[in-house]
Amino acid sequence: MDGEDGFPRFECVISNTLQDYDSDIEEFFLRVQYLEDDLGMLMFVDNSWTENYENMLKYLSDVQTSIIFLGSCHQ
Repeated sequence: MDGEDGFPRFECVISNTLQDYDSDIEEFFLRVQYLEDDLGMLMFVDNSWTENYENMLKYLSDVQTSIIFLGSCHQ
């Protein structure tokens, strides 16, 4: 946090600075969560594509990890 009473600030990966809350970033992660939910449900509906859905979920997880922790995605 930026101070005891202040709103939390977050490190920006691009500029390497502390930034205030960004609703666009929250919207991105919210949409990723919706997509993950849909893919998870599709795995049970279309068994022939289960492996593909699992790969898509892994990819989304890797993208989130690379954004949050500055790590590289698994191949």
